[in-house]
Amino acid sequence: RSFLPKISASGGVERFHTDSLAAEQKGHWTVEADVNVYRGGRDQLENKIQREHLSRSKAQFSIELANELLEAKTAYWQMVALNQKNAELKEDLKWNEVNLKSSRRRIGAGLTTGADATQFELNRTLIERKLADLELNLRIERNRLAVAIGVDDSSLIEVDQEFPSPTTTLSVEAPKPHAQVQGTSARIQVHSHQAEI
Repeated sequence: RSFLPKISASGGVERFHTDSLAAEQKGHWTVEADVNVYRGGRDQLENKIQREHLSRSKAQFSIELANELLEAKTAYWQMVALNQKNAELKEDLKWNEVNLKSSRRRIGAGLTTGADATQFELNRTLIERKLADLELNLRIERNRLAVAIGVDDSSLIEVDQEFPSPTTTLSVEAPKPHAQVQGTSARIQVHSHQAEI
């Protein structure tokens, strides 16, 4: 690093002679010290800035990871809930068909008017529309989950048709606040060190 002093030393022996003089031997040595006064403080501050950038990047990574996990967990639990609702609507549709057949038998026997059968037919149309909307929402959530966990083909994702047992944790965690504070603190420190340069 340029803000650290550089010290060097050298030494040796030199022997020389000329035709007219006797041979002589002399020793020599040198010591040099080089201090970069101009850059010394700036390098230290730039080093601090780089450390703060690293700290900020780590905090940002933690926040982004928590957000991605939150997105994946939310999409997963939405799919579980939609699957449950889908099963309930299919059960409702099955009972509606049973009631519609029973109503038609009563109409055939002359025990009731056609209004009951019409009501059950309208109810069937309503349930089928809800099922179609539910299927669309299920595909959207499956695609969201595929993006969140990095799966190319969302059709490969299968979710249990029923809610898991109560022992499974159902909590969805938001990004940790200390990571956000850490990122903001690092950003403030960077600006402070840059102002000192």
